[in-house]
Amino acid sequence: MPEFTSDMDISMALDTLMYSDALVKMNNGKNEYVGMNLKEIVNDMYTGLKYLPSDESRAAVIAVKQYLDSPNGADAGSLIMHSCSDQPGYSGSDGAKGAAFYHEGPDGKATDIYVAYRGTGDGRWYDNGDAFDKKYSSYQQDAAEYFDSIMSDLEVTESQNVIVTGHSKGGNEAQFVTVASKYAYLVDNCISYDGQGFSPEAIEYFKQLYGEEFYEKQRHKMYSICGDNDFVNVLGIKVIPDENTVYIKTDCDVYDMGNSHGLVKVPKGENIDWKNTHIEGNLYDYDNGGFYETTKYQRELAVISKSLSDNIMKLPPEEREDVCRSIMAIIEAFEDEKAGLNGETATIEELVGLIKRSDGIFTQILFTWDGQKFIHRSISDALRKYVFQIDNREDSNILVDFICNIAAAYIQVKLEGLFVIIEEFVAYVSKIAEYAEKLGKYLEFLTNVAKSIKDNIKKLIDPNYRAAQNYISNENTICLHTDDLHALAHRLWDINGRLGQLDTRLDGLYWKVKWTDLWNLMSSDLKVCWSKKINACANCLNDTADRFDAVERQLLEMIG
Repeated sequence: MPEFTSDMDISMALDTLMYSDALVKMNNGKNEYVGMNLKEIVNDMYTGLKYLPSDESRAAVIAVKQYLDSPNGADAGSLIMHSCSDQPGYSGSDGAKGAAFYHEGPDGKATDIYVAYRGTGDGRWYDNGDAFDKKYSSYQQDAAEYFDSIMSDLEVTESQNVIVTGHSKGGNEAQFVTVASKYAYLVDNCISYDGQGFSPEAIEYFKQLYGEEFYEKQRHKMYSICGDNDFVNVLGIKVIPDENTVYIKTDCDVYDMGNSHGLVKVPKGENIDWKNTHIEGNLYDYDNGGFYETTKYQRELAVISKSLSDNIMKLPPEEREDVCRSIMAIIEAFEDEKAGLNGETATIEELVGLIKRSDGIFTQILFTWDGQKFIHRSISDALRKYVFQIDNREDSNILVDFICNIAAAYIQVKLEGLFVIIEEFVAYVSKIAEYAEKLGKYLEFLTNVAKSIKDNIKKLIDPNYRAAQNYISNENTICLHTDDLHALAHRLWDINGRLGQLDTRLDGLYWKVKWTDLWNLMSSDLKVCWSKKINACANCLNDTADRFDAVERQLLEMIG
């Protein structure tokens, strides 16, 4: 872990409190929490715990209170709140979701300034998609504007200690502030918890904004602390150096997305006695201070998420925009938000773009080593937990592990049928997308036809048009070898038929090869099959030839 542990402890407390959604308490046009210290603010929130908007908010307040009540929480408890971006009068209130705290020095001036940003939520998912396909998103700009306003208000100099921090989207915004804000040079350390990376365009923008030397200097001020199974920090292109990255062993199942990424374990159920509820952290021990055990390795959910992200980041900007915006808009819908804070949502064209490219995205999960490893681990863990009632993977049982691994491998082989079903579904959805795209082209075609009719009416009274028509009547031969197109289409159909036969023959080898060769056989079998794309190409060639033949006949009939 980095040496500045006190700043990290305080940052964790602030980032957790950002999820309380209650840092603004307005009275007569003023935020009552401004000028109060952190311990007083948390105690006030704890008193009105039942009025907080969600279980996540309540769990966040309890966790921070546990930390502030511990012997290690005194330093954090004395922090004074300067402002919250949601209160009136501050830049970035639309999307930054930030708050600023400081320690007061002997001269009454701020000594340690902490600016913390909240993770995704409350209509801010769509902005994540925007950030992966352009230089910066509007909410990243909001975060920078809020930070700059704090630096200006407090008249901060380079002699003061300035920390920017955040979890998830907040961690990403803290990174953005460190390299792209007006007062970025004042940042001493950036602490990002599970914060994602950036788009290729953003990296180039950072290097050009203040120069590559400044960019390199600032990114070495950044530190990334993530759960070993967290699936968010691996998204986008990472700017934080590997030597400044720490992974924490998270006590959760490999497919538990909530606790793989969340800061606290939120109690589930109704009629919870919150005042007598103890909250555990996923990364941090709020009772005693300090992070849990570190590890050098990431688990399967993080690995497969990185593989998917790398695949998406390689797409051209326009395609990446469709995919990222659509995915985030879908997540927004699952969060019961119809659109972003400012009405942002994915367009029909962007959703169609996602569907058209879903084949390649699913391929990353189903047909790659990382994807197959994730599936195998998930099946094996499910068998251990639900069949043998062993929750902890550390409880080693050689016989159980052997049975689970063999059973998982067998199920994966049988999943070939599922792969085919998924492939058919993707093809069906892609077909819908194709029809939607064609509908747009047909509308464009009809518009062009209307324009053409209008133009032709003018031509009928134009003497030059009559002369051109006479010339066409004397040149009545159209040279196009449609027979060659038909022949090529039939060759492609023939090749596709042979691929289908080869696929059938491969299917018959599953019970004839050694088990050590099963993986190679599966990999070959999944790649060799009757191809919809080849069939579509053949159909296109054949249809094109038929249409040219039809047009030729019509033209000959028109000119007699």
